Amino acid sequence: MKQFIVPNQRGAVLVFSLIMLTLLTLVSVTLIQQNKQELAMTGNTLDQTKSLAQAETDLANAQITIDHTRLEPPSYSSLKCNSDPAKQVNKNQMIVNQATGTATVTGVYCLQSTIETECTYTAAGVRDPNVGACMCVNGTELYNIKWESIAGASSYGAQRTVESKYAVNCAGGQF
Repeated sequence: MKQFIVPNQRGAVLVFSLIMLTLLTLVSVTLIQQNKQELAMTGNTLDQTKSLAQAETDLANAQITIDHTRLEPPSYSSLKCNSDPAKQVNKNQMIVNQATGTATVTGVYCLQSTIETECTYTAAGVRDPNVGACMCVNGTELYNIKWESIAGASSYGAQRTVESKYAVNCAGGQF
C-alpha cells in the first residue's frame, strides 16, 4: 500500500478549523447565558405586573368593604355614615386577606372642612366615642390602606407594598 503525501502541508486547515470551532462555542455559550438572564427578567416583570394587578383588585375590594361597613343601609346613594360604633372600620384592621396579599387599614382620619384629624382609639382598639372629631357624621372619613404581598406568593420572589387613601363622604352628596 502506497501512502499519498502532499508536499508543503503543515495542518493549517486543522488549526484554522479548531480556532473557528472555539470561537463559535464561546459565542454560543454567551448567547445562552444572555437568554437565561432575559428570561429571568421577563419572569420577574410578569410577577411584578401580576402583583400590582392583585394589589389593585384587593384595594378595590377593601374600598367596597369599607363602604358596606360604614354607609347606612338600605340605600348607599345618600352616602350617610352609620353612627353605630359596631359599624366602624378601625386602624390596624385587616379587611382583605387573600392567598396573595393582605390589605390593612393603617390610619383613619376625619376631614371637616379643611382640617384632617386622626381618630383616637380606646384600649379595646375601637374609635373613642368621647372624641367627637372622629364620629365624622357630617364630614369625610379618610382611610389609609396598605396592601402587602405574601412572601412566597411569587415564583421569582417579587414582593410589593402598595398604599392607598380612600375617602367616604359621610355628609352625603357627591365629592
